[in-house]
Amino acid sequence: IVGYGLRVIQFRRFGKLLTVCAGILFLFFSLRMMIWKSDENIIQLNAVLKENIAVRKEVLLLTAPDSIILTDRSDKIFFPSREVVARFRDLKAEQFNLLKNYTLYYETILNEEDLARENEEFWKRFGLYAGDMIPLPGRHRLYKLVSL
Repeated sequence: IVGYGLRVIQFRRFGKLLTVCAGILFLFFSLRMMIWKSDENIIQLNAVLKENIAVRKEVLLLTAPDSIILTDRSDKIFFPSREVVARFRDLKAEQFNLLKNYTLYYETILNEEDLARENEEFWKRFGLYAGDMIPLPGRHRLYKLVSL
């Protein structure tokens, strides 16, 4: 009975030690990820915000007030200064036809190779083509969508 009691006490101590070590490792790796490792970490947050402000300024200068910007992820940069459609991939052809009455721009971070594939696989279905690239600050790109 005494031996069993000693083993339970040792297991409890080991269990507590294991829990504390696991907690410390979890905290360390969480902080490491949050501060240094992700694309939008705390260290880069100020730079990303400044880049977004520069992108917005540039786009507002280049586009007419009644134009519509189609984007996958940057809708918060442009709204409410411009009309933005963020989930444009879910639109049906009839809805795209309504949008064609406006000047359309496509904002993306895609490279030229991916954009060529996007033109062929997506925009062509709706009779549109992402034309000449308008470079923006950072990795952002703006394309005017033109009818085929």
